[in-house]
Amino acid sequence: MYRVDSLLSSTKNKISSRLFQLAHRIGENSFTRERKLTFPMVFSTISKLVKKSLAIECEWLEPSTNKVPPSKQALSKARYKIRHTGFQELLEDSLVETYKDEPDYGTWRGYRVIAADGSSLRLPDSKEIVNQFGRHKPNGTLGKMPPLARVSLFVDLCTSMICSARLAPWSTGEQSMAQEQLPEVVNKMCLLKQEHLLFIYIYDRGYPSLKFIKQDEDLGVDFIFRVQERAYLSLWERVAQGESDFEYLIETREGNARVRVIALTLNSGKTEILITSLFDNMAFTSQDMSKMYFLRWHIGVSRIRTLHLVDESPTEVKDSSLVAWEASWRESKTMESSDNIFRKEYVQCTRL
Repeated sequence: MYRVDSLLSSTKNKISSRLFQLAHRIGENSFTRERKLTFPMVFSTISKLVKKSLAIECEWLEPSTNKVPPSKQALSKARYKIRHTGFQELLEDSLVETYKDEPDYGTWRGYRVIAADGSSLRLPDSKEIVNQFGRHKPNGTLGKMPPLARVSLFVDLCTSMICSARLAPWSTGEQSMAQEQLPEVVNKMCLLKQEHLLFIYIYDRGYPSLKFIKQDEDLGVDFIFRVQERAYLSLWERVAQGESDFEYLIETREGNARVRVIALTLNSGKTEILITSLFDNMAFTSQDMSKMYFLRWHIGVSRIRTLHLVDESPTEVKDSSLVAWEASWRESKTMESSDNIFRKEYVQCTRL
């Protein structure tokens, strides 16, 4: 809980800091006069993840006083004077706060286990958003389709810490986003003295390309990929013949890569195949791999469950997204400190 208290205290001080305000306001004249809506007040209101109407939120800005509350038009206008980079900085601060004093906090056998996954996010339907993010147009579908964004997250499975978050147009590929984020995450972790990194990639579309595997190898990090059906057919044939843990050589026109293959049987009876760079089957058994893989629920819908988009500009979409991701970290840390399932005596059955 002390991490949450420390982060909230430093966040409050930072929002009130003149340097922070100057760095993240839009326009040199923004928030320079004595007004009802100060930078800290507007920034804090956005951070609350507004779900009520703006009129109600404005009433709550001046509770139990005789002051006339600001209008919803004034609050909406003030929002446009704040850059999304301020919320991004707070997200980065939460990362530092998690690891700075205890670099080994939340590691598994010395590894920082980070899962990456892509998802979609439906956006408000406005001309400005459609111009930036585009519409979802599945084949064979008629009519007006909603604007969608592509979401790519890298999440620490043992601490629920969001290491990197990216929002892009729907036309952007999941793996393309992950390939851009990977060096960024590795650099962040190295600066925080996180030397042994294990990345788990969970994609519903695409498959582990040799280029992506080589990128992990070049960066000196280990990986686990989920293999899509019909990708690397000879691999699936060996699994069909009864093999469940073996080495395999991926051969393509781009080159070769040797990986370890692990076949898992889900409760539904479906078989899922993982490929990894962890070849030591004594130190990392197939049961270990299964346990790690099934912790992927940390990176599911819960990572954006707090997001409620009611505005109609790309700037506000970015603000809301970053606030939601940062808030989900605070929520997970609070749960870890208060819920029985996250107490130390339960760690062995709920965490790695």
